[in-house]
Amino acid sequence: MVKLNFVILCENAFIAQGTNSLNIIGIFDKIGARKFPAVHPKFIVVTNVSGDPGDYDQLIVIKNKTTDEKVAELPGKLKIHESKQKAQFIGGFLNTMFPNVGEYSIEIYIDNKKQNIETNFFVG
Repeated sequence: MVKLNFVILCENAFIAQGTNSLNIIGIFDKIGARKFPAVHPKFIVVTNVSGDPGDYDQLIVIKNKTTDEKVAELPGKLKIHESKQKAQFIGGFLNTMFPNVGEYSIEIYIDNKKQNIETNFFVG
């Protein structure tokens, strides 16, 4: 069993060599766009989980909150080595198209189970 601790939308993120510390750059909750459909060149979604040791499948889904239309998704793997350890995932989205102005959500699924944290952001 795993617990999703947080989801962050940002410009960039990386794990520092040597210290293994998570570095997050440019946290935001709005993407500016003048015309639609709009294509955003790059953004990062960072997730942090804790739980039982093991390998887990993760899926990040970006949806339009009004239409429930999926605009992007990114599968990934999580590995928790030992109890009480946290695992991070840094997922990069490139050239994501947003069909219209509005609120969008980031949904996280771990082993096909939707997690209870939903992060929202605005495009427009």
